[in-house]
Amino acid sequence: MQFQDIKQEVIAKILVFLNRLTTESHGIDVGGCFVITPSSTLTMLGSFITYILVVIQTKSL
Repeated sequence: MQFQDIKQEVIAKILVFLNRLTTESHGIDVGGCFVITPSSTLTMLGSFITYILVVIQTKSL
């Protein structure tokens, strides 16, 4: 691909898009305090499942 054929405006838009993609957090913003991302959701789900398993195991003792 020849970059000489691409307009500078298109290159600038691509660079802005890539910059936003790599620097901003993607997820649900909770009142500006924190962002719930897919990985944090998975972490919370794993913690909840672990908690439930521990409660079930200690109940049967």
